[in-house]
Amino acid sequence: MRVYCEPDAQTIDEINEAAKAMHISKADLILKAVDQFLHPIDQADPGIDQLRSELDQTSLELDQVRSENDQMKSELDQARSDANKRWSELNAMKSENNQMKKEIEGLRSKNDQILITNDQLRAERDQAKNDMVGVKKDLEKYQEALKLKDEHIHFLEATVHQALEKLPHALPPSQEEAKAKHWWQFWKSGG
Repeated sequence: MRVYCEPDAQTIDEINEAAKAMHISKADLILKAVDQFLHPIDQADPGIDQLRSELDQTSLELDQVRSENDQMKSELDQARSDANKRWSELNAMKSENNQMKKEIEGLRSKNDQILITNDQLRAERDQAKNDMVGVKKDLEKYQEALKLKDEHIHFLEATVHQALEKLPHALPPSQEEAKAKHWWQFWKSGG
């Protein structure tokens, strides 16, 4: 049997929306509506109100769980972002630490070179001190030798001076003096 009716535009729109929401055809929706009208659910099963209440409660809990899930996802994303930031900071610190280690090694190498140079300079200084002690001893010897030579020179000068004082009387007279005094013959004969 077929039954026909002419609903208004608003009712047709409501039927279309309800059918879409329930994912059924318009004919099935109208059949269910007639069935429910003829056999109301409240009279048929008294536990349906309790099921509806439980369904509503479960829907609220589901919404709450979804909200918590979204919040946890947001917190997880924030935690990942913080972890990535810390990871980047840690890598930057490791890189800086490695750079500092390289600089410290370079400074240690320079320090070792400076210590080696310092030891070489100390050795040269000690050698120079030893050489200076030897040079001072040599200088003292040379000064003593010069003093002795000076004394010897003074002695020789005194001896030469004494000899020169005595010598003019022993030297032959000059040629003019010999001619004037007629000594030239004496000196010629060698005698």
